[in-house]
Amino acid sequence: TKVPAGNQEAESVFDNHTGIYPIGAELQASADGNYTFDWKVDGDKSQSLLIYSLPHHRESFAGALSQTSIELATPTKGKAIAYIGNKWSFIEPNLPINIEFLPKNFQSRLSTDKKTQILEQAKKDLELDFSNETSTDSTYFSGKRLSKFALLCLVLSEGLDEPNLGATCVDKLK
Repeated sequence: TKVPAGNQEAESVFDNHTGIYPIGAELQASADGNYTFDWKVDGDKSQSLLIYSLPHHRESFAGALSQTSIELATPTKGKAIAYIGNKWSFIEPNLPINIEFLPKNFQSRLSTDKKTQILEQAKKDLELDFSNETSTDSTYFSGKRLSKFALLCLVLSEGLDEPNLGATCVDKLK
């Protein structure tokens, strides 16, 4: 990380939290909108994790968290502030429960002509060699193509009510 200009405390805080790093997290949620994010860490587990929060995190923080004076400007997300601790708690009472990948009412939004047009193109895309299409020199572009084929499978299965074509798509994608 970078030591912010003019922050005399930052270097010692960084030194006191070296050797520990996040490798994952476990989210525990309750029906009343309380969430606990338990960071899974590796390294020197006698230390507490030092991790930056963004404004949308801080708006929902619940409970006592150990905030430092370390602040950094991010290019797109606002001010990041470093916190100490291996567990974050949030309150988000109005989160939607049923989240889907496709837009709400996807099928009813499409005219019969549009559904036919999408299905015709999907069938053509299904004939492509998925393995060849996703084997590139770039993990980024290979991932983008895998994502495209996964969306194709989803649209066939759930968006166009074509479960057999969707299953064929998933088998090819595997």
